[in-house]
Amino acid sequence: MAEFAHNGHGLRNEADLEQALHAADCVVIVTDHSVYHWRQASQTAAALMDTRNVVA
Repeated sequence: MAEFAHNGHGLRNEADLEQALHAADCVVIVTDHSVYHWRQASQTAAALMDTRNVVA
């Protein structure tokens, strides 16, 4: 699992998307990947921040 820190904040790539969506307070999408399911993320996450300016 890839992890890094920037300005005191940690970010990591989650291997199990469904589990991560249920467990997270907020899901932040910072890059455009075709392997994740936008609709699943938007319906499952408690809060979702998409920094790519995608309109669903």
